[in-house]
Amino acid sequence: LKDAIAFPSMQALHRACDDGDVEQTLALLTDGAAVHAVVGETGYTALHVTAVLHQGRRAIRQRRMSCARLLLRWGAHLEARDHLDFTPLGLACMLRNLPLVQLLTLHGADRAGTGFGHDLAESSARRFRHDRVDRSPDQAPDGPAVVAWLQHLDMCPLDLLDVAVVRALLRGGAALSPRADDEPSPLEPASLRAASAASADEQADEAALRVLMEDAAKPWSPATHSLWPAAGRQRACVLARLGRLLVYTYEAPGPFGPEAASLMDVWRNFVMPMALQHRDYEVGAAAAMRAAAARE
Repeated sequence: LKDAIAFPSMQALHRACDDGDVEQTLALLTDGAAVHAVVGETGYTALHVTAVLHQGRRAIRQRRMSCARLLLRWGAHLEARDHLDFTPLGLACMLRNLPLVQLLTLHGADRAGTGFGHDLAESSARRFRHDRVDRSPDQAPDGPAVVAWLQHLDMCPLDLLDVAVVRALLRGGAALSPRADDEPSPLEPASLRAASAASADEQADEAALRVLMEDAAKPWSPATHSLWPAAGRQRACVLARLGRLLVYTYEAPGPFGPEAASLMDVWRNFVMPMALQHRDYEVGAAAAMRAAAARE
């Protein structure tokens, strides 16, 4: 692909995206550059160009992702097809460009007609079954990670961007970290979307989602209790009762006299958060979604 797009007809916007020049890309788009323009007979749009990975040049890969976000903000066609019938998502899958695969799927790219097979997850699994899984970030892209992401989306649809669904998953035991025991967390799509640049219409929803995720990541407290998995909430209740038994007795004012309330505050605000670790109550992605569905 790198040789294929090096045509004289390659426009300034394509070149800026190819170089990972975020400032130039923004300037061109602001000046009215055609975001849907293609390169000669190849059919490559600027969004196709961002799918190409520079092996060993991580900084350029990251800047190209920023260019891709700008293109999407300016309305780049997710389903544009090149001369081989690949959409940007299909090309990103073929080139094992996991960050762009994630970005495009989170923006609603069709996974059924990408040019990379009707079932994108299955086609990727067959293509990448011999890929090594111990590559460093600066080495060749990670095919198995692309497969895991696509298979996970089959199980975990994009309605996870809804705050109510994310809250239900948290209470069902979804892992807060992106990965838990090598299984993608059902919160991973929501986490990535919350951190991703989006249109103005989505910013309010993303802000609410970001606040929810930040609260869920905090240590246990009465304020975050409702976001914990059921087993964690049950354990917190047991610890709270234990604290009261230690501090109070049935004989007023109790062995600690007027200091009882202060000691209970210490127990609740310091002892309980140290005794409760969220990871101890997290479950796999499938179990978390089953638990969330059972509560709907």
